[in-house]
Amino acid sequence: MLYVQVNSITLNLCPVSTAGTVYVEPNEVVALTDDLLESQKELKLLVRRILGTMSLALSHAAKDIRRCLEAAARIDLARARLFLGEDMEGEVPNVGDDGIIEVKQARNPCLILRGGKRVVGYRLELGKSSQGLLLTGPNAGGKTVVLKTLGLLALLARCGIPVPAGESPRVDFFEVVLADVGDMQTIVDDLSTYSAHLVASRIMLSSVRHVGPRAMVLVDEAGTGTDPQQGAALARAMLEAFLESGARVVATTHCVQLKNWATEDERTMTAAMEYRSGRPTYRLATNTIGESHAMETAERLGLPAPLVARAVELLGDDQRQLLALQRKAANAEKDFESARIDAEQREAAASTAIREADTKAAELSRREQEVAEMEAKLQARTVALQRQMQAELQAQIAVKEKQFQDVVQRLKLETQKRGSRFRIVGDVLEDLKVEVDQEAEAKYQAQSHLQPAVPGAMAAREILSPGDWVVVLAKPPWHGLKGQVERIHLANGAAPRVSVRLGANGKVKEFLKTELGRTSKPEGARKIPKPKGEAAAPTRDYSAMAF
Repeated sequence: MLYVQVNSITLNLCPVSTAGTVYVEPNEVVALTDDLLESQKELKLLVRRILGTMSLALSHAAKDIRRCLEAAARIDLARARLFLGEDMEGEVPNVGDDGIIEVKQARNPCLILRGGKRVVGYRLELGKSSQGLLLTGPNAGGKTVVLKTLGLLALLARCGIPVPAGESPRVDFFEVVLADVGDMQTIVDDLSTYSAHLVASRIMLSSVRHVGPRAMVLVDEAGTGTDPQQGAALARAMLEAFLESGARVVATTHCVQLKNWATEDERTMTAAMEYRSGRPTYRLATNTIGESHAMETAERLGLPAPLVARAVELLGDDQRQLLALQRKAANAEKDFESARIDAEQREAAASTAIREADTKAAELSRREQEVAEMEAKLQARTVALQRQMQAELQAQIAVKEKQFQDVVQRLKLETQKRGSRFRIVGDVLEDLKVEVDQEAEAKYQAQSHLQPAVPGAMAAREILSPGDWVVVLAKPPWHGLKGQVERIHLANGAAPRVSVRLGANGKVKEFLKTELGRTSKPEGARKIPKPKGEAAAPTRDYSAMAF
């Protein structure tokens, strides 16, 4: 470090390792820079000390940490298996050791994970009723997909991953899963297509020799790659060897010899990929043998029509007849499929009509039931109301009869108390009547005050009505005045009093009935007006009823 004095300012020249480069530093910050450098050195030492302590602690717990990492890896692998099974909509299978696969809706995992289209499922069974399965059918019809699906199901179950095979699948544990699929020719190993198949078959034979039913062998396009007759014979011999070892065998082929052998051998079962309306449906039909449909496949994949026609000409007579029969069968199948679809549509329409009719009948029955229930409720309510009204009416009648009996009884008591000339007979309305009490009548006649008080006057029992003209026979000052009867007052055994409106002044005066005499209406007399505000006299004559 060099110190340079420039205009009273001391500068430090700090050369660096780079040639020709010098940093200029004022003297005032030298102490701060030194402190910073010292702190950085101390920090580095402290970091190294901490890292060393941590490394020592980690070295002491290395075994525990390694076990934790292994456990975390196992947990992560288990979660990965679970998530893969969920992505494939898989089910946990029932696993055994008998080499059995029995699934209701097996789907290829690769096609499921690829997505985009609906994956067709298969009903597969292997190892339960048959040891081997020979798949036949058209080219590009899905035979190899079924073959790979079986192998992948076995591998998924072996790895503990849920399998996409529908409900309650059974996939046993296979110790060995071997496959001869595709072309394995290589120039490096001097192997042709057929020789590579032979090498793979030799390796598989040695691998399954002591495994038994826990081995699965998958062979694609058995008997191809060489002379058809010799290739079919060698393929049959190899498949029989696999079966004799106890392994579960699945193979695909187009060889007629292998198809015939599979139908005769009790250890194998045949299955074919469906081919309808000139196209494969990718569905699997068991216990059947399918044709290759090479010509139809060539036409479907766009080969020139003249080329396909020439290929048909080059076929033998038997093959041409077989092809014609296949085409007739295909046309008949198309017609049958159209008829089936039409029948299904008609059946669906009929079913819909039946359901609608059943629905309407059920609705009508329900409504009839509701109407019947409503009628029953209405009838019950009517009966209840009638009973209630009858009870209320009977109660009212009973009350009225009681009141009537009370009135009759009171009237009888009153007539007995007051000595009336009449009496009430009977206890019910029909028998109720008024009779003259002879004894009371005799007493009444015997009463002198009921006789006329002056000569020419009326007797007390003589009938007099309001509006009749009478003349006053009493002593002056009213003697000789005429008037009209306004009101007749009741009398208890005595002569009744009569209100008379006098014609002289129109005033009303009361007289004993025995002080009045009858007279005719004066000539030219008008109805005597009654003073304003005076109440009307009663219009009935109660003088004959002396209660």
